[in-house]
Amino acid sequence: MNQPKVSIIMSFYNENITYIKHAIQSILTQTYQNLEFIIVSDNPNNIEAIKYVQDVMGRDNRIIFLQNESNFGLVYSLNLAIRHASGEYIARMDADDVSVTTRIEEQVQYMEKHKDVHLLGTEVELIDENSNVISSKIKKRSKKEKNLARILRYGNVFIHPSIIIRKATFDEIGYYREIKYAEDYDLILRMLDNNKKIAILDRKLLRYRIRSDSISRSKTFEQNMNAERLRILYKRKKLNDIESISFDQIEVSLVSKINVSLNKLLFLIMIKTLK
Repeated sequence: MNQPKVSIIMSFYNENITYIKHAIQSILTQTYQNLEFIIVSDNPNNIEAIKYVQDVMGRDNRIIFLQNESNFGLVYSLNLAIRHASGEYIARMDADDVSVTTRIEEQVQYMEKHKDVHLLGTEVELIDENSNVISSKIKKRSKKEKNLARILRYGNVFIHPSIIIRKATFDEIGYYREIKYAEDYDLILRMLDNNKKIAILDRKLLRYRIRSDSISRSKTFEQNMNAERLRILYKRKKLNDIESISFDQIEVSLVSKINVSLNKLLFLIMIKTLK
């Protein structure tokens, strides 16, 4: 195989085999063909998924399959894939999402045209566990660069499985760090801290699955705690000193915000009940 332009990285653990199949096929059927697809198994007991990937790999030489000896986690798996990547660009993919057929082609075209952009996300379409489009609209996230950088000080607006990033940028600022459930936000803030231009393409190029059993739902509190910690470090220009602030120092601030959100939720429930 010739040198690929794009390396797509994906890790799977215990995702439904149907989701994994759809995710993989959505990459292999991309209109953009000059790619390699690096898939990492982070669960040696997920035999059905492993056998499926091995079977597909035998029919498509663009697949590179890596298997962890144990469950080492998402960050380890992503970094392993990046170290094996040979493309100029690295695109993220999750094992329960679906990429639109033209996703990689459109993102590469944008990056080739905008040489100053280091990371590019896209708008997404929400789907449920049965792959039905969710009727509720996701708030539009594509903003002008100046507004996007300002908004990111308060929270992450990127859907990370939609991003493509220059490999040279990873090599310069470092790979993912072990910050549970917020490693993507940490990466983006470090890019801003290093004056790297980022953007969101105003195109729905990923079908993003909302699952009731997803990590983001079951670990929401810890995810918010880590995101708040990152925000404080970013504002203090101390992202490289990740251990400088303890959770205790941010707990009061975060709990206060959570209480405000809960009060708003209770108010909305009360109003709905009275209708």
